[in-house]
Amino acid sequence: MIKFPTFLLAACLLAACSGNPFTVTEEGTGEEMATPEDIPATPEAPTAANPIPASLALNLQAATYNPDAGTLVLRLSSLDAGVLDTTYQRTPALDRPGYLAFTVQDDPLDRHVTAMVARSSDPQASVQAGVASDGGQFNTYFSGGFYQRNADFTPPAPGPDGGLVSYAGTYAGVTNVNAPGTELLPVAPGTNPAILPAQSAQTTGTIFLNVDFSNNAVNGAIIERSLIQYGLALPDVVLRVADIAPDGTFYGDLVQYSGVPAGDIGDYGGIFGGTEAAAVGGVVALTEFDGQGNPLGLEAEREVGVFVLSRCGISGSDATLCADAN
Repeated sequence: MIKFPTFLLAACLLAACSGNPFTVTEEGTGEEMATPEDIPATPEAPTAANPIPASLALNLQAATYNPDAGTLVLRLSSLDAGVLDTTYQRTPALDRPGYLAFTVQDDPLDRHVTAMVARSSDPQASVQAGVASDGGQFNTYFSGGFYQRNADFTPPAPGPDGGLVSYAGTYAGVTNVNAPGTELLPVAPGTNPAILPAQSAQTTGTIFLNVDFSNNAVNGAIIERSLIQYGLALPDVVLRVADIAPDGTFYGDLVQYSGVPAGDIGDYGGIFGGTEAAAVGGVVALTEFDGQGNPLGLEAEREVGVFVLSRCGISGSDATLCADAN
């Protein structure tokens, strides 16, 4: 296990954290951790109509989210439950601004998976997206994301600024860093820690996208990031320019720390939906997130996050961030 530096652990203790939180799931003998990229992904996308790039879908093979019924069914390979398609349970204690939490754990010694989902607030409820991750067990963890369109897509009509528009709102992520474990099923006293599952620690943030529909390009940033269970600030990240396909999907293979125009820490992608692209939903997959040089002492940390945003100027957008945007 990799642990945070002693001074951060002390801060956690002062805040009455429980369990063995500051760890990431990895091989304790020095061998490389088995990550979602190492585990063969099924060629089946989460939705046949909107294929998700493999670097974002990861281990998530299919998703059915019905916010009207309050149900979430995921096919996450593997070992989240004894059946292929698993119904997750609403877990309001893990909700984050703009996103609902669902979890599953079959028994106290099985993996605990946390999922975060949202549907757009435009009248057509045009897009939805989500992510899921366990906290790790037996030196391996499973995670992945999905995004789906529920209504027809049309790009914005050109205006005085051409096709330039913006989107802003909240962001939520799940990681392979151990959370305090408040949602884990209790185990018998004296159970060997080597067989215990971990709960995924969550991240939060604010995301802003600038989009040029005239030239079919998107870029942006995720700011005000935090490892929320520990109140620890994380570095901002930027989403470098990606092309928008004619069907309103996009995929960017370059994510970097803000102010560090070198290196690559992940991928992102999504889908626009609704009349004049009223909403966008997508997924960000990070292969590290604690900053250059691992200032928090993390190694092999991973994050998969979700965003569902309204276009600036319509209901549901972030009024503060959109104040100076189209």
